[in-house]
Amino acid sequence: MSQRNFESTLASEALLNEEAVVEAAAAEAVALARAAAEAALEVVQMVQNNNHQPVIRQKKVVDSYLANEILRTEIQPSSPDGYANDVLLEDFESYGIMAGGGELDDDAQYTENIAVKSARQSERRARRTRAAIKAATTVRASQKTATSSKKKRPKGSSPSMNPLGSLWKMTGRRLLTAKEEVEFSEGIQDLLKLEAIQAELTEYNGGQPTFSQWATAARTDEKTLRKRLDHGIYCKNRMVTSNVRLVISIAREFEGPGMDLYDLIQEGMQGLIRGAEKFDASKGFRFSTYSHWWIKQAMRKSVSEQSQIFRLPAHMVEASYRVKECTKRLRRKLRRRPTNEEIAVDTGMPIKRVEAAVNLPKYSVSLDSKIGSTDMTYQEVTADPSAETAEEMLNRLSMKKDVHQALDTLTAREKQVVVLRFGLEDGRIRTLQEIGNIMGVSRERIRQIESGAFRKLRSKKRVKALKDYLVPVGNW
Repeated sequence: MSQRNFESTLASEALLNEEAVVEAAAAEAVALARAAAEAALEVVQMVQNNNHQPVIRQKKVVDSYLANEILRTEIQPSSPDGYANDVLLEDFESYGIMAGGGELDDDAQYTENIAVKSARQSERRARRTRAAIKAATTVRASQKTATSSKKKRPKGSSPSMNPLGSLWKMTGRRLLTAKEEVEFSEGIQDLLKLEAIQAELTEYNGGQPTFSQWATAARTDEKTLRKRLDHGIYCKNRMVTSNVRLVISIAREFEGPGMDLYDLIQEGMQGLIRGAEKFDASKGFRFSTYSHWWIKQAMRKSVSEQSQIFRLPAHMVEASYRVKECTKRLRRKLRRRPTNEEIAVDTGMPIKRVEAAVNLPKYSVSLDSKIGSTDMTYQEVTADPSAETAEEMLNRLSMKKDVHQALDTLTAREKQVVVLRFGLEDGRIRTLQEIGNIMGVSRERIRQIESGAFRKLRSKKRVKALKDYLVPVGNW
C-alpha cells in the first residue's frame, strides 16, 4: 500500500460519522499490519525459491526489535481509550510484529545465505503502522472533543445567570402524550375529591381532622389514602412541570414596561395549575389547548391590577384586549390601520366603548424603578422640561446684568420705584400704594415718578443692549 493510497484512505475517513470513523481507523491499522506481514512472508519465500535453501531461524532479532519499540512508544502515550489499542496490539502479535519469536521476526532475521535488506523493510513497516495508530488516536481525540463541546451548556444558560431561575430545569421536560394526560387528569380529579372531603371535615369539626378521620370519611384505609394522595400530587406536578415552556412563550407576549417577565411567569404558573385542576381529558382535547386560556387569563388579570399605578375596571381591560386583537387581525387583512367603526363592526361592541378602550392609558412606570438589570433609574435619564438649561441660565444672568445697567442711568428714586414695582429684587410685584407707603409719599407721586422713569427708558440709547432679548411675536 503506497503513501498516496494511505492519504486517500485517511481523506475518505473524514466523511464517516463519529462512531464509524473510529472503527474504520482501527480496521485500517490492522489491515496495514497484515499487509506488511504478508509482504515480508512473500519476500522470504521468494528468496528461498531463488537460493533453494531453507531459512535458518535464529534467536537473535536484528530489526524487529526496532519496530517493536517504536510501536510500543507510540501506543502507550495515546488516549485513555485503551480498547482500540489493545485490539491493535493483539492483531500485531498474531502476525508476529510485536512477538518475541513470531513468524515475522523469523522472516526478518538474517542468515548467511540470504541477502535481504530487512532493516529498511522493518522501518517502513513500523512507519506505516505508526501512521495508522496516529490516525486512529487523532480521530478518537477529535471525537471526544466534539462530544465534550456538545455537553457544554451554551453561554448564559446557567440557572444563576438566567432570569427565569429555577424554572430553567423544568423547561427540559418532555411533553406528555395523550394517554399520559388522561391518566394524570384522573389522578388530579381524585386528589381534588379527597381535598374536598378534608375541607368538609374541617368545616364540620371546626378544626383540622386527623388522618384516620379523613380516611374514614373517604371510605378507605389510611394506607390506600396515602397512596391516592401521593399519586394525585405526582400527577399534578407532572402535568404542570411538563408545560412550563407554554407559560414562558405566552409570558413573552405580555412582556413590557408594566411587569417583569419573571412575575408574568409566576402568574402564568398559577393559571396553569388552575387549568390542570379544571382539565377533563374525557372531552377529547389536549391539555395545552385547554390551559392556554387559563394562562392568558391569569396574566391579563395580573397586568391589569399590578402594572398600573391606578387600577382599571376589569371589563375595560377585557375590552382593550379584544380591540387590540381585532386591530392586529384587521391590519393583516386590510394592510392598513382599521378605523374604530370597522373594529366595532368586527367585535360587535358599541362605538363609544371601542373609543374608550382605544383611549385607555398605557402602561405607567415609576420613575424610581430600575431600568432592566442596571442600577440606573428612569428618573436619571428622563429630561425635566421645567429644569433650566445652562444656556437659559446664561441668558438670564446676562439679561439681568443689562437691565440693571439700563436702570443705573435713572435717578435713585426712579430706580427704586421701578425695582419695587416689577419685583426685580425679590420677585414680588407691588402696587403704587404699597410703594408709596414704603417711600413715605402718596400714591399719585409714585405714579409720576414711574411715568418719568418710563419716559427716560424709551430712549434708544439707554435700552440698546436690551433689544437682543426681545422675541418677535407674529407680524409685530
